[in-house]
Amino acid sequence: MKFRKKPVVIEAVQIKEKWFNCPDEEYPLAEIPLNVLIDPIQKHCEVKTLEGVMIGNIDDWVITGIKGEKYFCKPDIFQSTYEPVSKDVLLECPDCGKREVNNSLICDNCKSELLLL
Repeated sequence: MKFRKKPVVIEAVQIKEKWFNCPDEEYPLAEIPLNVLIDPIQKHCEVKTLEGVMIGNIDDWVITGIKGEKYFCKPDIFQSTYEPVSKDVLLECPDCGKREVNNSLICDNCKSELLLL
């Protein structure tokens, strides 16, 4: 059988070199997703997953999945798998049918995963 990935909206940010080598007063805390650990000595990031600790390097993408989980994706895979969406994206809940224009990944009505239309 063949399968196609559901069109869901994810949050993602690319790991930058400046995360590892800038002065404390200029540290880009707002850019770094929660629960992503920075190792300035080895110049990589770490996240804890159900499978164990995952390592991300400069230029990898930190993805926040539909259930809030974090994982890394290599740039070439990210480029072939994802595309940017506008701020005003139309999403639909497969369970209750509610359609909404927002940036949330979860239905406000029934808390199900929203799908991109």
